[in-house]
Amino acid sequence: MTILLFTILVGIASGCGGEENGGEVETTSWSSIDCPRLQLDTFDDCTYEEQNGLFLDDRDSVEAFCESTCDKLGTGVSLTGPFAAGDDIRPKDLAVLKGLKAVNSIDLDDANTLESLHGLESLERINDVFYIRYCDSLTSIEALSSLREIGSNMELIDSDNLQSLAGLESLKKISAMILEYNDELRSIEALSGLEELSGLGVEDNPKLPRCQAEALADKHGLSGDDVAIANNGSGTCDN
Repeated sequence: MTILLFTILVGIASGCGGEENGGEVETTSWSSIDCPRLQLDTFDDCTYEEQNGLFLDDRDSVEAFCESTCDKLGTGVSLTGPFAAGDDIRPKDLAVLKGLKAVNSIDLDDANTLESLHGLESLERINDVFYIRYCDSLTSIEALSSLREIGSNMELIDSDNLQSLAGLESLKKISAMILEYNDELRSIEALSGLEELSGLGVEDNPKLPRCQAEALADKHGLSGDDVAIANNGSGTCDN
C-alpha cells in the first residue's frame, strides 16, 4: 500500500527562527507560526486529509493544517532535515501535531534539531511504519505515552542521545522493532508491556545490555530469521 506522506520542509516559515550561536544551530518553536491548534484543549472526531497527501512546504500550508480541529490524519507525517543555521525554521518538537490520536505513518529523518516528540501526547495508533533515524538531538520519546499500536515496524536508528525508550510503556502491539547504531541507548525495559511482537532487530547499541534484547526475544518466542541481536553491550540484567 502506498504510504502518503506530508513533508514539513526547511522553508516553512519565512522570518521566524533563532540565530546561529557559537557555531551551533539554535532551535525554534512552532509557536512562532500562527497556529490556533496549539491553543486548543480538545479536538473533533474527524480526519484531516487532502486528495494527494498533504505537503506542508510553505507557511500557508502549515497554517491551513493548524486551523484543523481533527484528531486523525488520513496521510502520513514526514519531517526531513538536516536543518542549518540559515534555515527559516528548525523545529525542536512536534507541537504542531498536537491533539492527534491516529496517523498513517511517521517518518522523522535527519531532523537534527528535534529534541523531543512533544505534540504526540494524544497519539494512540500509527497504522503503518514509525521511523526515527539520524535524530541526534533527540533525548526523549516520553510524549508517546498514549501510543498503544503500530501497524507495521518501528525503527530507531543512529539517534545518539536517546538513552531509553521511556514513553513506550503503553505500547501493546507492533510488527517488528528495529534498534540500530544508537550510541547512548541503555534500556529497552519500556517494551516489557508488549503483547504482540513478530520481529526484533537489536544491533550495534554499545551501551545496551545484550541480555535485555535476548529477554524480549525469548518472551515473544522469536527465533531464526525473526530476530537479530549483535554487537550490543555486555551489561547485566535483573532476573
